[in-house]
Amino acid sequence: GRVDMLWPQYRTIGEADGAAKYGVKAPDSLFREKQREDALRDLGYEVVRWTWWDIERAPRRVVERVQRAFRRAA
Repeated sequence: GRVDMLWPQYRTIGEADGAAKYGVKAPDSLFREKQREDALRDLGYEVVRWTWWDIERAPRRVVERVQRAFRRAA
């Protein structure tokens, strides 16, 4: 599958989320996304999600979450 961001050396994936990403069939889309994320974790990846609100209003918090994922994956 495709991911938004990949840091292979840290076995970490970053996903930018937004309402438009899931479309009008949100419950089905969200369920499929959860299954996809579980599959990525089963492969040994950490998955970090953020929204544009997070990036605009609290970018440092996003960076800290990504860094924690790097440490967990180490």
